[in-house]
Amino acid sequence: MLPSKLRQWTSLAILAIGLAPMRPLWASAQQSTVVCLSDFAWMNNSIGQDPCLVAAFVLGACTGGQFLVPSLDSGFTYGGPFISMATPCECNTITYNLMAACSICQNRAYITWSSWSTNCSMTYPGVYPEDIPSGTAIPHWAYQDVTVCHISCYHSFGVQTVIENR
Repeated sequence: MLPSKLRQWTSLAILAIGLAPMRPLWASAQQSTVVCLSDFAWMNNSIGQDPCLVAAFVLGACTGGQFLVPSLDSGFTYGGPFISMATPCECNTITYNLMAACSICQNRAYITWSSWSTNCSMTYPGVYPEDIPSGTAIPHWAYQDVTVCHISCYHSFGVQTVIENR
């Protein structure tokens, strides 16, 4: 049997070696901790990803492919980009629509496009200005230009009515 101090150090070394290859989940890829309500499954893209995960993909295109979209607590909203860190991946209506839909699918509130984009020096209405990341697809409804349709794009029924009425 090993002496007590040696056992402690051996156990610590084994633990450290076992944990060394692990990385935090948020830094390994596009992630979302959101569970959308089943009523909003129609918001999923053609490969079954909910708008929150698709948002993580498009936001990750400007952060080395790594982005986490967390779930919202009651009374909270997703804010737009910070002035010092605003990127084209954030300053477009596609990303805004995905984040608004991510809020809606959790039965949470969302901010307006004008609030979202207030810190953007340049905005991209109706287009995603980067290459669409591999491993995802942007749903057709996310291309809705909210700078034109404003509040009518989103209402109590979400974006589904916009699609149905086009």
